[in-house]
Amino acid sequence: GPSPRPCRRVDVPGVPGAFVMLDVLTLAECASLSTISEVMGFTPDHPLSRPSPSGIEACEWLLHTDVTDILLARCRACLPAEMGGGRLAGINNRCRFFRYTDRDGAVYRPHIDGSWPGSGLDPISGRYVHDLYGDRRSRLTFLIYLNDGFDGGWTARGARPRSC
Repeated sequence: GPSPRPCRRVDVPGVPGAFVMLDVLTLAECASLSTISEVMGFTPDHPLSRPSPSGIEACEWLLHTDVTDILLARCRACLPAEMGGGRLAGINNRCRFFRYTDRDGAVYRPHIDGSWPGSGLDPISGRYVHDLYGDRRSRLTFLIYLNDGFDGGWTARGARPRSC
């Protein structure tokens, strides 16, 4: 269903093209997603480039298209209609949840996110397909903070996170 307030976009100062969307999910939706990811379970996010674990755990989830359709409907007005030569086609169903397990040592390494193909379930077999559509790739990273009441969590200097 619709969120209680319309989604709002705020550009991130000093980071060209980056923006924050506010009021995407309700607090109850954030709590539900957080609980579901906890039940599904997390595994250490240990990139090969690091000699030791990062202090971050991940849970990978393929969201149902009903969920990503709701997210898109709420956010469409805040998203660019075109980018990198392609038109907005949707939100990738492949979703990763992260949690920081080492408050002092967890550092999400500096990186540039890759461009992922549109993942989903084959409508005939019901099996996961990494590149279901064959004609789309992600152009933006869609980050949602499910909790608040913490210090830190910036993805770029000066860009303070906000919950939902």
